[in-house]
Amino acid sequence: MVGNVSQTMERMRVCAGLPVAGWRRAFRRGPRDHQRKGNGMRKLAAAPALGALMALIAAPALAADAAQEIKTAALHAGMASASDTLEMVRAHLHHALNCLEGPKGANFDAKALNPCKGQGMGAIPDSPPDKRKALEAAAGQAGMALAEPDMAKAKAMAAQVQKSLGE
Repeated sequence: MVGNVSQTMERMRVCAGLPVAGWRRAFRRGPRDHQRKGNGMRKLAAAPALGALMALIAAPALAADAAQEIKTAALHAGMASASDTLEMVRAHLHHALNCLEGPKGANFDAKALNPCKGQGMGAIPDSPPDKRKALEAAAGQAGMALAEPDMAKAKAMAAQVQKSLGE
């Protein structure tokens, strides 16, 4: 029985996202209370409800914010168009592209900063289907600007990306 209780408690800890030490400390008396007072099962039954409540509370914080990701991508495209060196133009274009495509995107560069980390999975995947074509076009423009060897042309293309994102 003890093995089953500890396995169940471990599963609940993982689902609730609680740290190991704090969880064990909080429920250290759980099985002993069950053996002595017969109320351990009530505690065990309440734990999934607590996990579900925590999930409902955390859900809005984890919700994707495509509008904010688009604004951040536009901001970095604007920074690219105002940069003084080709390296900075490319760095900010990578940032914009990372915001648009997200970590699972084909052109996502893990070496470059992702200023939209924590906002969602990328503006394209987080947007409704009717807005994805325009965002995919902006991502394509950013990709072409990244490949442009001429700084003046790359800056002009970055400004076009910013304009197409609505900033």
